[in-house]
Amino acid sequence: MKYLRKLWIGVICCLTMVCCFMIVPLYAKETIRVGCVDLEKFLSLHTDGSVSGYGAEFLDEIQKYTHWKYDYVEGTWEECLDWLEKGEIDLLMPAQYSEERAEKFLFSQNKCCQDYVALIALEERDDLFFDDPQSYQQLQIGMIKGNYLNQIFEDYVKENHIDVQRQYYDDLTCLNKALEDKEVDMIVNWSMNDYNHKKYIAKLGSLPAYFMTSKKNMEVLKKLDQALAQIELNNPYYVAKLHEKYYGDTTRKSIGFTKHEQQYIQEHPQLTIAIENHDYPLEYYDKQSKQYKGVMIDLMNLISKNSGIDFQIIDTQGKSAWNMVKNKEADIILSSTVSQSLQKEYHMNFTDSYYTKMSSLVARKQTQIDVDDHLKIAMLGSEPGLISFTQEKYSQWEIIEYDTANECLEALNQKKIDGALLSTLYLHSYQVFQEYIDLMEVLPRIVEAPISLGLNKDTDEILISILNKSIHKMSDKEIDAIVIENMLGHIDTISLQSFIQNHPLLIAAVCGIVIGLIVFIVLEIRFNREILKKNKLLEEKNGALLNAKKTEETLKQKMRMDPLSGLLNKVNTSELIEVYLDGHQGSLMIIDIDHFKNINDSYGHLSGDQVIKDFGNLLKRHCRSTDIVGRVGGDEFVVFFKDIYDKETITLKAQHIIEDSQKIMEQVSCSIGIACYPDDATTYEELYENADQALYYAKNSGRSCFCFYCKVDKTSQ
Repeated sequence: MKYLRKLWIGVICCLTMVCCFMIVPLYAKETIRVGCVDLEKFLSLHTDGSVSGYGAEFLDEIQKYTHWKYDYVEGTWEECLDWLEKGEIDLLMPAQYSEERAEKFLFSQNKCCQDYVALIALEERDDLFFDDPQSYQQLQIGMIKGNYLNQIFEDYVKENHIDVQRQYYDDLTCLNKALEDKEVDMIVNWSMNDYNHKKYIAKLGSLPAYFMTSKKNMEVLKKLDQALAQIELNNPYYVAKLHEKYYGDTTRKSIGFTKHEQQYIQEHPQLTIAIENHDYPLEYYDKQSKQYKGVMIDLMNLISKNSGIDFQIIDTQGKSAWNMVKNKEADIILSSTVSQSLQKEYHMNFTDSYYTKMSSLVARKQTQIDVDDHLKIAMLGSEPGLISFTQEKYSQWEIIEYDTANECLEALNQKKIDGALLSTLYLHSYQVFQEYIDLMEVLPRIVEAPISLGLNKDTDEILISILNKSIHKMSDKEIDAIVIENMLGHIDTISLQSFIQNHPLLIAAVCGIVIGLIVFIVLEIRFNREILKKNKLLEEKNGALLNAKKTEETLKQKMRMDPLSGLLNKVNTSELIEVYLDGHQGSLMIIDIDHFKNINDSYGHLSGDQVIKDFGNLLKRHCRSTDIVGRVGGDEFVVFFKDIYDKETITLKAQHIIEDSQKIMEQVSCSIGIACYPDDATTYEELYENADQALYYAKNSGRSCFCFYCKVDKTSQ
């Protein structure tokens, strides 16, 4: 028995040792050699051997799934490409895909980043203007040797017929030094970093960049793709957030003024602004300091700083700010909500939105409010744009105008009206419900209205372009900081006398209890401190969750929408239509703006962009909120009308779209191809192809017309 026991113990020990030797290799980290090219904020190799930047953090995230160990090998881009081909390194990034490269290398399925290409010059170069290619003739341009993104610059040069001299450098450090030493006039760079004493001259474009390995490393690529897929599954916004962390808002950073815009700024250094001075805390006149203050005033100052134009506030002397701009007594009205009726009435144009004004509905306590009922709602009469915006949303409401917020609340308190729609910031920064104890905020943020600068319609379009660029230069952090500063700086304190007057019985009761129960109160205070600590932790966690949700929704919205037209982008348009086709009917229109290239050539890309925006707004007006409307190409749009497939209705819609498109500007028209589901197709691909075929016949029929797809001869109009 003892012999058998020893034998079993020996066998178990041997098996344990064998398993250990088998398991250890499974968990041994595989070393991946990574090419490290000097790219600012992407991969920076330090003297102590550590790495930092966008790429380093991304690789660390990949390591959580692959358990790789990295060995960084520093070199120029051309050296790293050569090493990758020879198998001396395993991974290189960021790499743009091309058919030529695909013959030698393998690319990841998911991108590692989006490379942006820009022309950069020293800030002191007053002779170089934003987006003015003809002024770049015969200049010395610096580029990194062998970089694939140089091709975007070459396309830009060819498109604009520019003749330049090229200088090539091994890495980014040498490239930046050449610019600082004035060996070159401008450099081609792909990362939208913050540049001290430098400025953007032109934004040339962007390309997706991938991880790249040699064709012998199929196993490495397989693990890499699995890790990238898992990262995207766990956090769909990982790449977007990482880009925001290291490079910020690239669109905002790349905004610049053209030569004509800078000349306008120099010739018009000051503009007058009319404001409504009783919309606390957004815009109001502070009698103590004798100054105009508020969120809008601070945002105005930020726009002034970004544009280089000084804004002078003028006294309206009881006049309507809208009439002052209409009669050209002032250049700009500070805060206005865009409305077509007001645009016509006051002969106005509007900039892009620079702030979203939130309004809440206040009602009497114990009152049931249904927003779909006919209600008498008080609003400030000095906000005709907001009134018009609200009436479009709640047409059943009867709007009663008052001069001040206090008058609105007093009328509500006296039961003259059903509710008051007032600024959410006002309700939260001023102790409204201490004075009006029978009132309460029943529907917070029920109206969210975009606020723009309003200008006379005769204003030069260059000024509107300058103001729009200055608005888009503002970051969300800057706007949030202004709102918070105004909220914290103007919260009214409640005086002891006011508190005693409002709560006399409570004060008497507290005094009696304090005298008899002082010891109990001390113990209660200690207990409450613990409760407050826990509540504070819960509030911080809830705040973090709300911020994360807000960031997620913002990123999701940006990914779904086409930024220029305000419509859905191509991917989301096709996905939504494909989903809806399962068990439903409808009609698909493919719409093409006729001769759009001629518009860009004749009037410039700024006018072309405006045509795209106006055409997007046109389609929104002619479609229901349930229809699917998207921009799928440069001048191509798609509209899917849900559950509408009779030719008579579709014909009317097509006619109206074509007629209204001709009102956008001279030379603008459109052609439309139409196919119905399921009569003309069984899948979205087939439906799109047939509508595209109908569009082809519409163009061949002289344009500015529409054609239905016909299975027999395909030419029926």
